[in-house]
Amino acid sequence: MKIINKTTDETYIQWIESFVKEVITKANITCNEVVIEDIEHSKHISLTIDGDEYDIRTWNFRPVKKDKNGVTCAEMIEYTLFQMVKDSTGSHGEEVSEGRTKIAWEN
Repeated sequence: MKIINKTTDETYIQWIESFVKEVITKANITCNEVVIEDIEHSKHISLTIDGDEYDIRTWNFRPVKKDKNGVTCAEMIEYTLFQMVKDSTGSHGEEVSEGRTKIAWEN
């Protein structure tokens, strides 16, 4: 799967692509292209997967590793992947999968 990352915030650059790939893989979604459209400061991630809209909603960030200076450099995250479905009022999210995974970065 090809991942196109439109995010520019350096806070997320180190882990966002591997996180999105893992979420999609765990959901058993077969696709050619994933576009990471946006990530909000609440870590709500907007995606386009082969032309369809999806959202990953994240919560419960639990530190699991610290660097040599005692600063957190990895967290366990709980998430839910939703596919956005058009309806009479616009659209709504239908749950595709949920899970927990670890993200890590260099401080």
